Amino acid sequence: MAKQTNGNGMVLGAVIGGIVGAAAALLLAPKSGKQMREDLGGQIQNISHKTKDIASNIRSQTKDIASNLTTQTKELASNLRSQAKETMEEACDKAEDAVNSMAPDEKDMKHLGKEMDVMPTNAELKEKGLVSDPAQ
Repeated sequence: MAKQTNGNGMVLGAVIGGIVGAAAALLLAPKSGKQMREDLGGQIQNISHKTKDIASNIRSQTKDIASNLTTQTKELASNLRSQAKETMEEACDKAEDAVNSMAPDEKDMKHLGKEMDVMPTNAELKEKGLVSDPAQ
């Protein structure tokens, strides 16, 4: 992403530059008071217009950046949803395969259930000072 310029710094620089220019004009130009006031008024209007242009450009750039970020965020959210859905489907398929490999039919499922009924739980193993087998 391109480096973003600091809009506040640009506006401040334009205002300070205008003030310095006006002060230099006052100190260096041997003009009558009326002519000096007219020149300063013109410079102040010029600074005002430039400041408004800069603010408008900053506003436009900010809107563009916000729009781009919104679009990118929506695309990222859509991609994440798709990936989550795929991951969930894969996990369900693997779980189904695991269940089917342990007990492919109803008879095997009932037999497995009876075996599991007599197996001690992790809490019961801990009470006896034993450690459960993590492979099971």
